[in-house]
Amino acid sequence: MRSFGRRAGAILIALAITAGLIAAGAGPAKAAAPSTIQYGDRNWSVVCLQQGLNYFAWTSGGKVRPAGNVDGIFGQQTLGAVRSLQVYNGRRVTGVVDRTTGEDLAKGLWYTQGNAQNIKDWLTYCQHTIPRYHNYPAT
Repeated sequence: MRSFGRRAGAILIALAITAGLIAAGAGPAKAAAPSTIQYGDRNWSVVCLQQGLNYFAWTSGGKVRPAGNVDGIFGQQTLGAVRSLQVYNGRRVTGVVDRTTGEDLAKGLWYTQGNAQNIKDWLTYCQHTIPRYHNYPAT
């Protein structure tokens, strides 16, 4: 029970810090994108990657596999989704999200977004945590 209490306390502290950063305008969406995101990573960039892959799976009509649960852990299902995105775009299949793969994801969502608010939100807040060449819309 003591372990649970420590974890719960750490989670509450992390939430309070995150809420403060967001309120101050320095939340995760403002963080610099890593150069790559790959199998085994556990961070905010993976959360955004998983959301983007899930949205892309939806907009592509199932041509790209979904990443599954959005848990911030780059595991087997996220790896399969990244690989299917790379196949879909005719890229070399590495399973690593570099600038080219990140660009394909953001660009694909930008051009297929329609009026889906969740995709617009992702483009606004999460694309800054994914390696890519451009922002969509250009900023």
